Amino acid sequence: MDYRRHNVELLHARCNLRGCRVLEIGGDARGETARMLLDCGAKEVIVTNRAHGVRNVRIDERIELRVADARALHEAFPPDSFDAAFGVAVAEHIPDPELWTGSLARVLKAGSIALVHGGPIWSGPHGHHVWVSRDGVDYHFSKPDNPLSPWQHLLHDERSLTEALVREKGLPSTHAEAISAWVYRDTNINRISYSALVSRLGNSGISVVEVLDNIFLRPDATQAARLSASPLGADERYEVSGAAFILRKPC
Repeated sequence: MDYRRHNVELLHARCNLRGCRVLEIGGDARGETARMLLDCGAKEVIVTNRAHGVRNVRIDERIELRVADARALHEAFPPDSFDAAFGVAVAEHIPDPELWTGSLARVLKAGSIALVHGGPIWSGPHGHHVWVSRDGVDYHFSKPDNPLSPWQHLLHDERSLTEALVREKGLPSTHAEAISAWVYRDTNINRISYSALVSRLGNSGISVVEVLDNIFLRPDATQAARLSASPLGADERYEVSGAAFILRKPC
């Protein structure tokens, strides 16, 4: 099943979407996920995105695309505008979890449910989220030839990862430098661990009521020992690749 539809159905199972006005955070500009929400009975979906080239437009009579920063939803919409909210593959990108969940709480009606998914999360095996092209070669976290080993990004800094990619993977130095720069400096990912997300998402007027983990790979004993000695420490949930966070605005 499409991961977007799977998460839409998770939301629908916890919050009957029939007749709801739904806010989609970081949605696609074609309205594909919005139509999945409509299929579950939503009355209207407002899709927000702030990617380059996105503009305010009505996709059809029940889907509207709006340029809006997730951290400033309250500036784009009046209070109590939405019955539910949804965002898939967004929690690993947006910085300042308290800021954007606080803004989300302001535009949701009391008692509303939101599902916000993130993945790959920084502390997981592919949390580097590499998405780099150099000289016609694409390096992507989801491809089988992804040059980073699981959790490798947590065991290096930018310089040592560059050296390891050249030495161990035989990458051209310019490619290795670009990959390492993405991992440690690109602003497309927030580098917030799973445990930190769980802790921080409920700190600003909205409660985390359920967390649905995605686990596909667990560190072996050697990897676990090295990760325990890394900056995130021994208590991190390194096996969690992604998660759907179910949030509720108090009544």
